[in-house]
Amino acid sequence: MSYAKPILEREDDPFEICFQVVNMMGGVDLDAMTPPERNVALANRMWGQINNGGFDQYFFNDDLEYPKECAKALDAIGLPKSAELLRKALGLLGDATDYDPGEEVRDALSELDDRYYEIEDEPFPQTAGYIRANADAFGWQGDN
Repeated sequence: MSYAKPILEREDDPFEICFQVVNMMGGVDLDAMTPPERNVALANRMWGQINNGGFDQYFFNDDLEYPKECAKALDAIGLPKSAELLRKALGLLGDATDYDPGEEVRDALSELDDRYYEIEDEPFPQTAGYIRANADAFGWQGDN
């Protein structure tokens, strides 16, 4: 049973839809999520980190496993500008498997932070639309 459908029925505000859906996911393991749930969870994780401390904080806290997957999630949601900036940020790290940047990379990431904060693709309307289009995939673990 979809937990997103009742939220979508009573909410019109895209931020509230995203907030409530992510809240319903709670601490569910990413590996137990459906692909649409995982996409939204990865994007939400990225927004929280970047908005709180930039790409440097995001990569430090999530290492590099999830950010690489998150670029694909942003594409799936329909946020190409965010995906492009994330790919550029990842590109600064080259083939690194662990996040250990030098000062030059941190400065370049800081410049990308500024660009990220200016981009026009406000994530909530697009993400709410993605949730609406995939509402059946937002279900309780084991009920999918």
